[in-house]
Amino acid sequence: LNRDFGTTVLVSSHLLGEMEQICDKIALLSQGTLIACGGLQELLKAPPQLCVRCRQPALARRLLQETGELAPRSIVVTSDRELRLEYAATADCDRLAGLVNARLVHGGVEVTHLSVAAANLETFFLENLAERR
Repeated sequence: LNRDFGTTVLVSSHLLGEMEQICDKIALLSQGTLIACGGLQELLKAPPQLCVRCRQPALARRLLQETGELAPRSIVVTSDRELRLEYAATADCDRLAGLVNARLVHGGVEVTHLSVAAANLETFFLENLAERR
């Protein structure tokens, strides 16, 4: 509405996925405290991540840390069988996903799931809320 009529609409919702689809600017609150405020693209400029589920996460971690181009900036173990691999903002995660899968399978790791984790408001909110606790 703002672009067409110069009108701003304030929407309050806990449905962050829907807000992501309709809003240009976002202000996130938790218990009355402003957590973040800005344009959607600005808030969601997180580095790309690959989500890998496998039966041998310790071995997967070791194999990836030993490789040059495939070595992520960070590896976070999110559960007993899931790793989140964070790469530089300029990384081509679609290409890296195939290379990571090949490296892990060749190294004897049974990969059960591999996906590119896109930044979204819900993840942004939960990560920023956790940092403030």
